[in-house]
Amino acid sequence: MISHDTLTELIAAWALDACPPEETELVEAHLDTCDTCAHEARELREAAADLGGAHLSPPPGSLDRLLTAAPARRRPATPAPAYATSYAAQIAALDLLLTDLPAADWHRTAAHGATAHRHAAPTHNTANQHHPTPGSPGEAAPRTPDQHHTAPGTPSRAAPRTPDQHHTAPGSPSQHRTAPGSRDQRAAGANGAGDRRGADAHDELTVHDLLAHLIAIDGLLADALGLPVEPPVEPGQRLTARTTAVVDFERQRPPEQTRQAWRAQADAICRALHEQPNDVTVRLGRPFSLVDALTARAYETWIHTEDIAATTGRPAVPPLPEHVHPMAAFAMRVLPRVVFRRIEPPHNRYVRLHLTGPGGGTWTVPLDPATVVPAVTKPSASITVDVIEFCRLAGDRRDPAHIAAAIEGDAKLARDFLAAVPAMAPVP
Repeated sequence: MISHDTLTELIAAWALDACPPEETELVEAHLDTCDTCAHEARELREAAADLGGAHLSPPPGSLDRLLTAAPARRRPATPAPAYATSYAAQIAALDLLLTDLPAADWHRTAAHGATAHRHAAPTHNTANQHHPTPGSPGEAAPRTPDQHHTAPGTPSRAAPRTPDQHHTAPGSPSQHRTAPGSRDQRAAGANGAGDRRGADAHDELTVHDLLAHLIAIDGLLADALGLPVEPPVEPGQRLTARTTAVVDFERQRPPEQTRQAWRAQADAICRALHEQPNDVTVRLGRPFSLVDALTARAYETWIHTEDIAATTGRPAVPPLPEHVHPMAAFAMRVLPRVVFRRIEPPHNRYVRLHLTGPGGGTWTVPLDPATVVPAVTKPSASITVDVIEFCRLAGDRRDPAHIAAAIEGDAKLARDFLAAVPAMAPVP
């Protein structure tokens, strides 16, 4: 959980309705469990109401001082162009999650990569549980390195999670299972990773390593914008090699220094966007437009925020609807490349997706990436599913065989389509 002291510092801002939605949820959840803070919050609310009355006036400049001091205690999202606000928001959310993180939590296993758990036995799933281990029924076949080009720069496989660990908003883009089981299991994983300098950085990633991975892939975006990157990006370097190099580099530094480097790089990216044309091409395994690259980075940051929240026992909340929608739309643009190789012909068919909830929408997805969807077309199958759950499925955080979805039309095609969706999340 976020420390009691950190939440206490937010109560005054909450009483003045000065907290963003994510922090409001964290504070209110805390007030339900802490009588002392709840009493203080009631008194501050009453005081705030009195200050608004005609009979009292606040000390001169008090609100300005409070609002000026708040960013010093929690770093807000860095101003960015409209197309990058989702990225900036997810960076700020993860930075808040990492605030006051105990030293031991930095070494907990948060994700697994290409080889970890590939042949493990399937775990029992409930509607709210994360995707089972790879190779279980309904999952796409393991991908070779050359196949990991669909939605690059997305997360790594999250570590296994037990039913009581399902926090508010588990992962999305990449092959993560979710956080490890018991705290004893977490400690064992952390100890195992601690002595593996120079090993495959994707077999087992601690919270520290996962942040280093984000630095690695965000660095490709920074490099495309002409920003300095440490260690430098090598021409033609694969995503896996890039992550391994940066993880090894960051393991030589304290976690807090890695955190500062990650946030400084992300903030530099946001600031640089104000001076860059948005037609820049970014290579994340394959070329992406600047807008799509930023959306992919926001998506992955959200996913790994949930992975870290799960393994450390801290709460996490999903992105705002206006940030979820572009992530869902990005997934729809990528999916035809994914399903084409994983669904048997004929490919001249369409699947209509109705993603419900705030930030959702309706999209018609062709099975052939070369197909342009006609203005009027009849889909072979229709699938209705919650937008957040679908995004987690596309991040390989849900079992397609157990996700709650309403299907119309060709049921086999719909199930095959859902089974293929997690392959959108390549192992970085």
